[in-house]
Amino acid sequence: MFSIIKRLIISRNDSFDRALKFSPFFVGISIFIVVLSFLFKTPLGKTLSLGTPTAILVATIIAALIGYIAKFFLKRVKRNISGNNGEGIFRYIQVGTACYVALAQGANDVANAVAPLAVIYFFVKTGTVGDQVPVPFFLLLFGGVGIALGITMAGRRVMETLGTKITHLSNSRGFCVEFAAATTVLIASKLGLPVSTTHAAVGGVLGVGMARGMEALNLRLVYEIVFYWLLTLPASALTCMVIYKILQFILQRM
Repeated sequence: MFSIIKRLIISRNDSFDRALKFSPFFVGISIFIVVLSFLFKTPLGKTLSLGTPTAILVATIIAALIGYIAKFFLKRVKRNISGNNGEGIFRYIQVGTACYVALAQGANDVANAVAPLAVIYFFVKTGTVGDQVPVPFFLLLFGGVGIALGITMAGRRVMETLGTKITHLSNSRGFCVEFAAATTVLIASKLGLPVSTTHAAVGGVLGVGMARGMEALNLRLVYEIVFYWLLTLPASALTCMVIYKILQFILQRM
């Protein structure tokens, strides 16, 4: 995606006008994937029961419509965009892709956190565990609020690391990172694969950096991030063992 944007927009002298021209495509492709995700494997999708060709057609029409509405909006606000380059256009488009990332994170990370809790709740309530268990709405709400609070309390340092310390990110590069991370996570959600939005975002940042050459990356920081990812597995296991043993000891004394 970054190579396409660089070739079509950033490297051109009239990058502002070209960014405005291609803005329906960059907005529309995100909307297309989001609409498709709602038309498959969701309560809405089951209610509509659209076939694949029909779903693709509906997603294309909605994406094109919203894409051109976004272009009209960008034309209205272009007087507020400083300079005459395409980065100013992507600054506004990034607001939409940030919402796209939030949707993808809710679709996958909330499930990662809530799934074990749903099994425990089902077991306490029924005394059995099936192959599939229903997930009450209040548990999904609990998971979503929990992730939002976590980002509010401790997310700033992660954002600073991803946004400034691995490689230089402009608005167009940030758009590529957000689009790549959200699309990867959303597709994984549809396949039933538990993945990490943060890992996908780091992958997007690495991709943007490598597209400019390995020298554009802070490889030392990348190695540290990977090391800490690996460290979280035994650290989480050890913490869980300690908590379990403490609870077991307390319950045996009661």
